[in-house]
Amino acid sequence: MAGGNVPEWQKMVAIPGMLLFGTATVVTQKFLFEQKSVGRSCYTNPHKFSKPWFQTNSMFIGMCLALVVYEVQRCMTKNENDETQSLQTNGDIGENEDSGHWKMYFYVAGPALCDLVATSLMNIGLLYIQASVWQMLRGSMVLFSSLFCAFILKRPHYPFMWWSVALVILALTTVGVAAVCSTGVGKAGVTQGQVVMAISLTVGSQLVQASQIVVEDFLLHDMTASPILIVGLEGLWGTITTCLVFLPLTQNINSVEGNGVHEDTIDTLLMIKNNSTLLIFVTVYVIVILLYNVTGMFVTNITSAVVRTILEGLRTLCIWVVQLIIFYSIRGSKYGKEHSSLGEEWTIWSWMQLSGFLLLFTGMLLYNKIIRLPFFKYPDAVPPPKTQVIDDTPLNSQA
Repeated sequence: MAGGNVPEWQKMVAIPGMLLFGTATVVTQKFLFEQKSVGRSCYTNPHKFSKPWFQTNSMFIGMCLALVVYEVQRCMTKNENDETQSLQTNGDIGENEDSGHWKMYFYVAGPALCDLVATSLMNIGLLYIQASVWQMLRGSMVLFSSLFCAFILKRPHYPFMWWSVALVILALTTVGVAAVCSTGVGKAGVTQGQVVMAISLTVGSQLVQASQIVVEDFLLHDMTASPILIVGLEGLWGTITTCLVFLPLTQNINSVEGNGVHEDTIDTLLMIKNNSTLLIFVTVYVIVILLYNVTGMFVTNITSAVVRTILEGLRTLCIWVVQLIIFYSIRGSKYGKEHSSLGEEWTIWSWMQLSGFLLLFTGMLLYNKIIRLPFFKYPDAVPPPKTQVIDDTPLNSQA
């Protein structure tokens, strides 16, 4: 049962960490796309750092670093068990590590491939549509993961859960409509066809990513697997596949640089070399990706895949607030004039966005059974739940 043997510190840092570092990943990514630098002489210089495949690879490198964290943690645990416990008490750790360690390397290849495809599609979509609309479209994963958990993992879903998911979808739609009315869907200079393509790619990526999270849910709940190990192995497989297949493939496709189809890796490296700000942002992006994925896996381990996707929707609120702060912080400055697409302005439609976020938060509280309505039947009505953000008993376990 998930959550039963989870260290207390993981429960404390899981949700706040996922929201904090998850917000930082999108904001950093936005800053990266806005940077300009000098690259290869065959392109117009300086030009924007429109490198979705490189950012995908940077994400996997950050995740891969989790293997270092896992090995340090494993060695420390092993030493503690050798000193303080008998073979019988640490048999779970030793036997499961020995028998399943190598098998796990291949099990994680599936979700790693899902992550690669989903992230690449999302990054290409972000080139053509507004960040707020892009983040709203990612909320469609709530519906996909709910359906997969109910019909593939066969985890019980009660009426209050389905109504909560419906409320979350309504909230995300409200936020999206407000964002479209406020800023439009596409970025400046983008055609209608590119906007439709970007929306299709972003929604399609959420279908793929929902599959990934459900597979991770299976690995964490129905098999003995460390969350940090899964993150690291996904990063390892993703880095290998991106470097050996996708970066060489996009390098040799004959198309326009920076459109998400063709990407010149040599130009990418030259741009980073010629702009120290780019190097700093790439390094920060790798670090926050590592921390976001580790804390996100803690959330899946403690709760369920659906709760994690609902938190992804709540992350939209955090990103929106940070975007507002950025806009008014750089407004009127030289940097703000050079990067006018950074941040988001408060408009008349922002009140509609705010109401959508309140609906989203209410849906999350209903799903987690923190708010209970008298006309719904709850599986754990007796005894009453403990007072905390997430119950020790996982949402997807049978009561």
